Amino acid sequence: MKELINKILIALRFRKPFVWTPLEDELKTLDEAYLKIFTPTIDCINHISTNADFKITLTYTDVKGVDHKQQFITSVISDEQPGIMFKIKLPNILNIGSVKYKESYGLSEELIIKSGTEEFFIPENSVIDFETKFPAKPQVLEGRFSRLKSNKKSPANAYCRMVIPSNDKEMVYPTSILDYKDNHMKFDISNWDRQKSLIGIPFLSTKGMYSELTVKGFKFHFYALEPINSYVIDSIDRISIELFQQISYAIRLCFAFLSGKFYKVDTILLSSDTSDFSKIQYFDYKVEQPSIITDNQIINPTFFFGQYSEKDKETLVHDKNSQLIENQ
Repeated sequence: MKELINKILIALRFRKPFVWTPLEDELKTLDEAYLKIFTPTIDCINHISTNADFKITLTYTDVKGVDHKQQFITSVISDEQPGIMFKIKLPNILNIGSVKYKESYGLSEELIIKSGTEEFFIPENSVIDFETKFPAKPQVLEGRFSRLKSNKKSPANAYCRMVIPSNDKEMVYPTSILDYKDNHMKFDISNWDRQKSLIGIPFLSTKGMYSELTVKGFKFHFYALEPINSYVIDSIDRISIELFQQISYAIRLCFAFLSGKFYKVDTILLSSDTSDFSKIQYFDYKVEQPSIITDNQIINPTFFFGQYSEKDKETLVHDKNSQLIENQ
């Protein structure tokens, strides 16, 4: 998570516009380009990844079988590893058994962390990499939240966006494989639609285009963002969170067959009541599994369509020759 935030901060640091005069064709292209608003998305990601202290309530059972509910201070720490690192400080040693297991402290249950009026939800069984030293005073419980949500329940239908960090220096862009026509994008963040040539002259990014996909009657934009080294899937129609998760996973899996790369370390799902994502109402951060990054394409579309095209030409020539023979 921290690596993505660092890339975002670096990208924002270079928001000063290039000193250049756009060509008339580029101005026309930008005027017709699809506007992508990303500042609220980045603010949300940055917010959930910032080091901060929260209060957490743990429910546990002591050695006598008596249930307890107690509030503690937990520190959320941003680092380079998947998941959101936390440290819970226990002023006194709890009178419990199996002190090395997270279940003994209630960390396998649904949790809520609070800071003032703000609160985040951690679904049950969302604590990984748990460890603690015992005996120690104060005792510190350490681990990672593999999932963090802004609300306990997701909205019924909304415009959804998924950000998938790739952490890959040789990221394969969707438009390098999928059809994209002239689907240019422009952003509310300066220079995200620009790239520099080898001699330093900026030009309209050839990478800044999206592929439009239609799945189960819903339209989606699938693209990659070089400034934050991430893939993005946007729903163009209102859709349920559950269905969007299913479809976005299918899109990622199919693209992995085509590219040989399946990015799935962690994902950030966001939803909005507005189609331009100018305001984020809900987010769901989730750790998945290690990415699979190879140079092997299970399906090579260039080879497939090349072979198909040759076969098609051969069939056409054969049909014409057959027709000529019949007419003789």
